[in-house]
Amino acid sequence: MKKKLGFMTDHRFIIGVQIVLSIILMISIIFVKVLPMRYLIVIGSFLAVLALLVYLVAKPGPIVSRKVQKRPLAGQWY
Repeated sequence: MKKKLGFMTDHRFIIGVQIVLSIILMISIIFVKVLPMRYLIVIGSFLAVLALLVYLVAKPGPIVSRKVQKRPLAGQWY
C-alpha cells in the first residue's frame, strides 16, 4: 500500500496540486469578475508566497542514515 501512495507524499506532487488549484481559482475569479484587478494581484501574490512556503516545508531533508530520512511532517503518511 505504501508503494502505491508513494507519489502522493512527494513534495513535487503536493506543490503541483497546489499550483494547479491556485491557477484554477484565479481563472474562475477572473471569469466571474467578482474582484477588481488590484485585489486579484494581491490574492495571486499571496498564493505564490503560500506555494513557496509549502515547497520549503515539504521538500525532503538530508538523509541521516540509510534507514531514517528526516523530513518535515507535511505530506507524510504514517
